[in-house]
Amino acid sequence: MRKFTIAFSIGLFLILMGSISAVNAVPGPGYAGERSGDDIWIRTPQITVKIAENKPNIMFWDSSINDSTGVYNVWIHSIAELFGDDMVLDNRTELNGQFYNLIHIDWTSEIEETETELTVTLTSEELSNGAVVKFIFHAYFTDETVEETQIATDDSTTVVTHEVKALSEVKFDIVVENWTFSEGAQALTLGVRVNELRNRHRVRINETTAPADGATLNRTRVGFGTEDVETAYINWVPTYNVYDSEGILESTNDVIVAASSYGLREDQGPSAGQRFGIDYANIFFLYENYGDGKTMIHDPTIGVGDSLVAEDDAPSFELGIALTAMVTFAVIVRRRN
Repeated sequence: MRKFTIAFSIGLFLILMGSISAVNAVPGPGYAGERSGDDIWIRTPQITVKIAENKPNIMFWDSSINDSTGVYNVWIHSIAELFGDDMVLDNRTELNGQFYNLIHIDWTSEIEETETELTVTLTSEELSNGAVVKFIFHAYFTDETVEETQIATDDSTTVVTHEVKALSEVKFDIVVENWTFSEGAQALTLGVRVNELRNRHRVRINETTAPADGATLNRTRVGFGTEDVETAYINWVPTYNVYDSEGILESTNDVIVAASSYGLREDQGPSAGQRFGIDYANIFFLYENYGDGKTMIHDPTIGVGDSLVAEDDAPSFELGIALTAMVTFAVIVRRRN
C-alpha cells in the first residue's frame, strides 16, 4: 500500500503540473464549450473552467486576466459510505463498505448549448451497485436566479433564491441515482480536495450569514486568496434534495460537512494540509442515508472575483464545521469492494 500511495502521489503531481503548463492560452471572447484531447473546457469572458481528463477534476481561473492570479482546483476524488454510531467521520476506518475512487473509473461526457445556457454533463455507470453518478455543469448566458429549498431553525422548510452570476460563476449539480446502501451505512460521502496550484494561495472556509426569512445559512464557501483579497471560491447549498423513482421531491435534508487533514502543518489549523508544497483543504460532504433506489441532488457553485461575503463575526471553519480525526492519503486512493 505504501508503494502504491507514493506512486499514485507522484503520478497525480505530474498530471497537475502538466495541467498548469497548459493553461496559458488566453481564451477568446464570448462563451464556449469544447473538447481538447481528453479535457473539456468551459469559457466565458470572466471564468475559464477545465474539466481535466474527462473526470471530476475541476480547474478554473479568471479568464479576464488569464491565470496570473491563480489556478484553482476542486478535485472530487471519491464516493463512499460512512459507518459508525453517528453522522461524524471520526477516522478513516468509518469509510467502509462501498468505496470508489472517482478518478479511476470511466466517464462519458456531453456538451449541450441551449438559448439560455451551456451545459456539460459527466456521467459514470461504473459503480458495481448499479448506481449512476453525474456532474452537470451550467454556464448561464445571463444571471440566473435559482430556487433552493432550505431548512429553517424550527425544522420547517422554506424556499430561498440564489443568483448565479453569468460571467463569473458556473453552477454544477452533484447527482447520485439509484444508490443501494449497505446494511448499517449511516451516510453517503463525497470526498473533495480543494487547493490553488500556481501561487499557493491560502485556502479558507467560512459560513455565510442566514437569509432574512430565517432559513439556515444560505451558502457555505471555500475561498482562495491572501489575507486581504479573495480571488476565487466554491460555495454550496447547505441542503440536498431527494427524489423518488418518479422524480417527485420526497425530502430536503441538511448536508453535513467534515474536514480531514493529511500532511498537517500546525500553523495552518486543522482544516488544511500540504503536499508537494501546495496548501489544500480536504473536505467531505455527508448525505445521511436517504433510502435505496432514489435520486440525490446537491448543487455547489465555483466562481472568481467577489463571493458571498460573510459578516465579520461569521464562524470560521474551525468553529462552524465539525472537525474529524486525521485521515491519511491512503484512504483516498484505496478502493474497497
